[in-house]
Amino acid sequence: MTTTAIFFPQGSDDNNPYQKELANGLKGGGVFVQGMSYRKFFIRDVLRYEKPVVLHLHWLHSFLVRTTIAKSLMGSAIFVTQLTLLKLAGVKIVWTVHNLKNHDNQHLKLERFFTSVVARLCNSIIVHGDSVKGEVAEALRLKNTDKLHTVPHGNYIGCYPNERSRESARAQLSLTSHPTFLFLGLIRPYKGVIELMDAFSAIAHSPEAYESEKYSIGRHQSGKHQSEEHQSKEYLANTGTKVNVTKTLSSKAKLLIVGRIWSEDIEFQNQVLTKVEETPNVTLISEFIPDEELQLYFNACDAVVFPYKDILTSGAVLLAMSFGKACIAPRLGCIQDTLDDEGSFLYEAGDPKGLIDSLKQAVEVKADLTKKGEHNLKLAKQFHWKHIGELTAVVYKF
Repeated sequence: MTTTAIFFPQGSDDNNPYQKELANGLKGGGVFVQGMSYRKFFIRDVLRYEKPVVLHLHWLHSFLVRTTIAKSLMGSAIFVTQLTLLKLAGVKIVWTVHNLKNHDNQHLKLERFFTSVVARLCNSIIVHGDSVKGEVAEALRLKNTDKLHTVPHGNYIGCYPNERSRESARAQLSLTSHPTFLFLGLIRPYKGVIELMDAFSAIAHSPEAYESEKYSIGRHQSGKHQSEEHQSKEYLANTGTKVNVTKTLSSKAKLLIVGRIWSEDIEFQNQVLTKVEETPNVTLISEFIPDEELQLYFNACDAVVFPYKDILTSGAVLLAMSFGKACIAPRLGCIQDTLDDEGSFLYEAGDPKGLIDSLKQAVEVKADLTKKGEHNLKLAKQFHWKHIGELTAVVYKF
């Protein structure tokens, strides 16, 4: 008999193909997957499917966290009440723990209480790495840890266009042969971008220092990235957009920070922009990057940096590995189950010099970064979605 798995809430494939790839992987295990977008009341929509039915929960913050405590309490109560009734009706409940808390740290005590209630209602709970099982069990106050199952995060090989050569990408971004580091993604406080610029600044001075120009740039009207000099002068002249230009003495390494700054925190936005102005050899491209342009930045860089201050699991790490890039990251969460020292520069999250030392090491062994990236691509290939789907289908049987 075919099992129906309902992914709830269904994410947007435009932002992340995770659920789409997982659904394709589950097909081989005889599971029919149906996505269900966010809705406050969902019990009737779930019960209309013939059993066996698995309600596969993903991101819970949209149900549990609202603008006020009162609204959060009401929304959480409605959510867990429906889950309780569904379980009594014979629906299995499975939760993949992508995060243990919301990234904005809103109403954390209330959220922790209700996530622990959800955990007790679940038949099974999926985590993306063995390293976080203890952390998850403690945070969710789980007495029965047998319901915790490890299913790795799948790779993104083939999910995005990847036809640009390194030479072509670097030429379009006007990069020289010197080391180029990349941070790519939505810029939020917990991701440590400001701390990354501090660390990069610490390695910026060297005996081979030279005069260089730094720009904070946006997309040219033509939609194509041109040289920094062209963007700084002609883009400003044509559009009137402010472009920050400074000359500074710095090393030859380059840092690309690519992605929109979190718009709901104006103070944080200003901190990021100020730090960009103060830090030599940093280029900020503060905009959403379409899928077809991800290859431009990944193929142009030598290593991708994940300076996270707090993380449980990271699909972004798998994305960088899928593009065959060396990585720099803290030993946090599932990162330590995904990366190893052969393909990455891993540092202790509590070490104040950890990120600085990792950046220095990457500069010193620049000739080896391509081999490290090739190793990471080989590792990523192990996390193919057919296998991920098979493991998930097994979890559905518990």
